[in-house]
Amino acid sequence: MKKILIIGSYARDVVLYQETGERVITEGGPAYWIQKALREQGHEPKLATGKEPAIIDITVSGGKETGIIRSVSGITVQGIEEFDAILVSTVADEFLLPELSGFLGVLAIDVQGYVRAAKIKGMKKFKIPESVLPN
Repeated sequence: MKKILIIGSYARDVVLYQETGERVITEGGPAYWIQKALREQGHEPKLATGKEPAIIDITVSGGKETGIIRSVSGITVQGIEEFDAILVSTVADEFLLPELSGFLGVLAIDVQGYVRAAKIKGMKKFKIPESVLPN
């Protein structure tokens, strides 16, 4: 069986439905959902997550959602060479992609969290570091 590593955060979403005032807390995040999907396919991936789940406030109003990331813990990994595949899916930029330099297996990066973080920081665009994806 392939050795798979998921690099991502668990999340606690605090959802406020503005019309009703109802407040719901849900557990999830990329680490939760990817692990669940892989387990359903018969895989048992390893996880690299932050010490605490990301806290995200979501307001639902008029059928639209807006969100604010309140907190997210950094993620570091060691021993990446032992894995056949690594899946990276972050809430923001809690994992530094250059830590994957030299990894020779299958690498899947969901850039949504990095693009989100770039927008928050006022950057024009997100670019995968050349040490991870050389030209």
